[in-house]
Amino acid sequence: MAETSPSPRPRSRPWRLGIAGGTGLQAREVAELLPSSALSQAGEPVLRYFAPGSKSPASNGAESDAGAERHLGGLGAEAVVLEPLNAANLEGLDAVFFAGSAAETRAAAPLVQAAGAWAVDLGSALAPGAKTLRVPHPAAQMLAAVLPALAALGVAATAATVFEPASERGMAGLEELRDQSLRLLAAQSIPSAVFGAQIAYNLRVELGEEAQPPLAEVAATIAADLRALGASSGFALPALQVLQAPVFHAHIISLLAEWPQPPASEALHAALRSAPVAFCAPGEPQPEATSAAGESGVRVGAPRQDLLRPGIYWIPLSADNLRLRAAAAVHLAARALGCL
Repeated sequence: MAETSPSPRPRSRPWRLGIAGGTGLQAREVAELLPSSALSQAGEPVLRYFAPGSKSPASNGAESDAGAERHLGGLGAEAVVLEPLNAANLEGLDAVFFAGSAAETRAAAPLVQAAGAWAVDLGSALAPGAKTLRVPHPAAQMLAAVLPALAALGVAATAATVFEPASERGMAGLEELRDQSLRLLAAQSIPSAVFGAQIAYNLRVELGEEAQPPLAEVAATIAADLRALGASSGFALPALQVLQAPVFHAHIISLLAEWPQPPASEALHAALRSAPVAFCAPGEPQPEATSAAGESGVRVGAPRQDLLRPGIYWIPLSADNLRLRAAAAVHLAARALGCL
């Protein structure tokens, strides 16, 4: 997931960091986590925000029309200054978190790297490399947290169904799901600029042509990140499918795990408790989208044995997708900068 870095070292000044892509949902999560992170050991980081629509580094310092002037943006209840992303504004920064579109990230990352800063990609737009940190997709992180524990029990095969929330497409996705829900109840035509199809009160295996990225590309991103995580952690890869759910926020995963002979429930519970997750024992509230909001980790529910095939268990997982991605981004940046 990231390059190795030296052991933590004393620092005399706060880190200087940037967040590119405006003040959207993902940017807000990163900004919220930074003050309590290892990046604040030398004082709260100095943050600069860069407007969406960043220019290409091939434009010799000229700024794009979308980000040519400083202007105010809202970060929750706080107003922040949004600046154009150019060489002058990048001078002296240690790292930049990319929380905007994939196209903006690909265009601006070389400029950030040329300035000597780390590029931290939260949108799976960049390949990991020199001065580049790719944050794994939240669903890949969720699965990678539990699959090693199942492998230790000798699991024969796994399969994951990922339910994708609307918030993966930012505020525009949330607003379209809301508007679709209200308009359908009023028997009105629905907007579909984001998803290209009806997702309210619906479950889809693919979206309309307008939807970018399509679900097949989302699944390919999760698969690529799982391959990378599996190579470093040694777990076998699951079969994978991704569905668009009529859920505003949080990923839900239904994980199937199969053994030739079913393990004892106590052993399976103990294995999941040993994983870096919050295990929900039988009788406790189980993972769901609403309870995941605001949590930085992964919740794993009590496995349920299949009614027809006793060697199969179904395991539910949930996580706040934006918070999980932001927490991983901050952790990767702290490690790259020698804070961990």
